Formats: sequence, C-alpha cells, structure tokens
Amino acid sequence: MDRVLLEHLFALFDRSTLAEMTFAAGGTKLHLVRDQLPQNPAKPAIEAETPSPPPVSVVPRSEVTAPCFGTFFRRPNPDSPPFVEVGDTVAEGQTLAVVEAMKMLNAIECDRAGRIVAIREQDGASVAAGAVLFEIEATEAIDV
Repeated sequence: MDRVLLEHLFALFDRSTLAEMTFAAGGTKLHLVRDQLPQNPAKPAIEAETPSPPPVSVVPRSEVTAPCFGTFFRRPNPDSPPFVEVGDTVAEGQTLAVVEAMKMLNAIECDRAGRIVAIREQDGASVAAGAVLFEIEATEAIDV
C-alpha cells in the first residue's frame, strides 16, 4: 500500500465519527480501531511527516511566429546589421525582423519584454504562416 493512499485513509478515518474502519486491496488489509471518539481530533502523525514541496521558479518562454507566408529577413536592408541577435534584451513592441509577402514588408514585433534565446529561421528563408521565428525568455522568473 503506498504512502499517499495510507495518508488519505488516515485522514478519512480521523475526520469521520466511525469507531472502526477496514480497507483491503491487493492482498493487504488495514483495520483501524478508535477506542473512543476524540473531542478535538488531532491531525494524524503521518501528515506531520509529509513536508510541503519547496517552491519552484520557472522562467517562462514564448514564441514569436510568422503572421503570413513570405520571406524572413533579420535586417531592414542588406547593408544593415540584424534587428536582434541571440542574447539581446528586447522590449515589448520592438521590431525583431520582417517578413516580405507580395512586395509588402510585415514587421515582426515582440509581444513581451525578455531576452532572445533562439532564432529559428535563417535570414532569407521562406516561412509559412505560424512558423516559429524566435524564442523569448521572460526577464523575471515566476514561482509555481
């Protein structure tokens, strides 16, 4: 019988007004007997032994995708440096790249502040609508 099941059974018995309770499963039998009903039932000792898990910090990531089919360009023109590089800190609304579709340039903007952790497409590559272009990591971790 596993610990979680035992804890659950002890908690049920402790909250109940039963004088006895029997549980059998998989060849194991548990029989609980109460001498008298307590006025202020205490928590079962097994619950006190169970530590609560420590909080876990997670740094959320988001993906920036292509809005349409077209050609992905990392720079505003061939002689200019790229809009962003891996490791750059970006602000919400900042232009990350452009996608050219039918002679129209569509700016790809960052939807949240963060840091560029990956650029998924090569400069000049054909991309489909919904293709992941960038991965952005939030600037602050959140506790879960």
